[in-house]
Amino acid sequence: MSSELVLRHASFVTPDVINRWSNAVHIATFCRNCRFSWNYCQQIVHLPIYSYRRNGHVRGVRRSSNHDTKECGQPSPQWELSMERQRLTKRNVSAAFTLVELLVVIAIIGVLVALLLPAVQAAREAARRSQCINNLKQYGLGALNFESSNHRFPVGTTNHLNQGGGTALPKDRYCWFHDLLPYVEQQALADALKQHFETAPNASALNFVPGLTTVIATAMCPSDPINPKLETAAPSLPPLSGSAEDPGHQGFHGNYIGCAASGYFDIVDREGPEHLMERYRGRTPFEVGSDLDGILFPKSEVSMSDITDGTSNTLLFSELILVEDGSENDIRGRYSNPIHGNVYFSTRRTPNSSEPDRHTWCGRRQAPPQAPCLWIGNGSGLAIATRSYHAGGVNVCRADGSVDFIIDSISPIVYRAMGSRDGEEAIQ
Repeated sequence: MSSELVLRHASFVTPDVINRWSNAVHIATFCRNCRFSWNYCQQIVHLPIYSYRRNGHVRGVRRSSNHDTKECGQPSPQWELSMERQRLTKRNVSAAFTLVELLVVIAIIGVLVALLLPAVQAAREAARRSQCINNLKQYGLGALNFESSNHRFPVGTTNHLNQGGGTALPKDRYCWFHDLLPYVEQQALADALKQHFETAPNASALNFVPGLTTVIATAMCPSDPINPKLETAAPSLPPLSGSAEDPGHQGFHGNYIGCAASGYFDIVDREGPEHLMERYRGRTPFEVGSDLDGILFPKSEVSMSDITDGTSNTLLFSELILVEDGSENDIRGRYSNPIHGNVYFSTRRTPNSSEPDRHTWCGRRQAPPQAPCLWIGNGSGLAIATRSYHAGGVNVCRADGSVDFIIDSISPIVYRAMGSRDGEEAIQ
C-alpha cells in the first residue's frame, strides 16, 4: 500500500527537513514542530499522496518548486512576526472576559448581596434588641432596689397631671427617672440634682442644666434613630433659658416609660372594667390621675404589697418611639418636664397600635407612622401606647424585674389586665 505526499507553498521545507521528520507519521506533529498554525497546515499540505514502508519511513516526497528553502527551525522574519501576532492575539482573547461573562458575574454578586444583607440587618437588630433588654433590666432592678430601701416604688411625678408646681412644690417636675439615677450608675448626677433642689431658688428639674444636657445611654433604645434627643421646640424655664450654658431646650429624652394605668390617665375609660368606673365616678382629672391602677403615676406611692395581681402579672416599664421636634413640641419621653403624662404608658391599646396616642403636646405633623399622635390641647382622655422599632412587638419589664417581649398581636384583654396592679383579672 502506497501514497504520495505533496507539500505546496512551503518555501523552507527541504529534503533535510523531511529526512529529520521521516519517522513522523502524523502531519499535526510536523506542523506543530515547524510552528505552523493548523489552518495553514491544511492549506500547504495536500493529502492523501503519502507512501509508507511497513517500518513507517517515508519512501518518496515530491516538493513544489520555484521557492527558496530554509531550515524549519529558522523561519523568515515575516513568518516570525505573523506567528507572534497570532500568539499575542490568542493570549489576549483567552485572558479577557466577554460582556456576557461579566454580566453573569455581576448578577451572581448581586444575588449574594441581596441574600446576605437581610441576614446582616437581622443580626444587628438582634444585638440592638438585646441591648434594649439589658437597659430595661437595669431599670427594673433599680426600681426593686429602690422599693426595698424606701418601702415603695419611685414616684411617678411629684406634680399632678398637667399642673406645674413652682415654688409651692419641693421638687417641681421630678419623676421616677430622677429617683433611679443612683441605680443606673449616675450617682454624681443624682447628688448634683439633690443639691440643686436644696439650694437653688425656684428649683425645678427643668432648670437643672446638667440634667438637660447629660446623655444617659441606659435610657435609650439603640433601635431608635432619633437618639439622643436633646433639642426641643420649647425653651427651658427661666432664668437659664437662652444663656450660654443652656441653649433654651428642655433637654434629654429617653425611650423608657413607666406603667401608669390600664385606661386613660385623667378620666374614666368607659371601655375599662366596671370596678374602675365605680372607683373614678364623680372625681376630677387631678383625682383620677393621682389614683390610677398602674404602678408609676402622678403622686404615686405604690408598695410591693399593693400589687395584689402578682408582680409577674403586672407591667412596670416598657418603651416608646421618640419624635423629633419641629414646628411643634413632642414631649413623649421628656424626663425634665414630665407633668403632662409623657413618661407613662397605658395598656388601653396593644403595642404599636395604629390608633394615635392622645396627648396635649405631640408632633402631629412630624410624627412618623410608627408613632401617631392626636393633639387634644386642653381636652381629656390622655393615653400613650407602648411602641418600638423592634419587629413585631415591644420589650417590657414586669414588676418582678423580669424582661419579656410582647408581640403586637397579644390579646387586648390580656394586655389590658397586665397594666393593672389590683384588677384581680385572670391572665392565662
